[in-house]
Amino acid sequence: MPEGCCSVGPTLTKELTFSSNIGQHDLNTKSKQIQQWIEKKYKVQITVKKGKSADEPEDKMEEMCNRIVQAVSGIATFSSRPQPIRGGKAVMCVLRPLSKKEEAAWRAAPGTPRGDALNTGDGKDGASGVLPH
Repeated sequence: MPEGCCSVGPTLTKELTFSSNIGQHDLNTKSKQIQQWIEKKYKVQITVKKGKSADEPEDKMEEMCNRIVQAVSGIATFSSRPQPIRGGKAVMCVLRPLSKKEEAAWRAAPGTPRGDALNTGDGKDGASGVLPH
């Protein structure tokens, strides 16, 4: 058998952990790192820990996972949906690269959002050519 013909090995998984009260710039940096890993066909396990305030709802942590998936929506999707771990103190989800069939369907779908999904609504993302006053 020629070398490199059928390279079957374990699926490589990268892990990323951050707090639910992460800053916008830090979140953008983490999502770019996730995007690079997904493009290299890694699965990415994301763990979102509860912030410093003890009364923080669990759905805020799930929303962080959803924001990450929106940021990489053209290349990745959930392998496992966000689920609470450590007695509700954190939420964990796993992202996987889109298959070629899923990617083709995503590109063919009308009205799919393009670009950085994390920078929406704040007016500071530089999307318009007009400088703020």
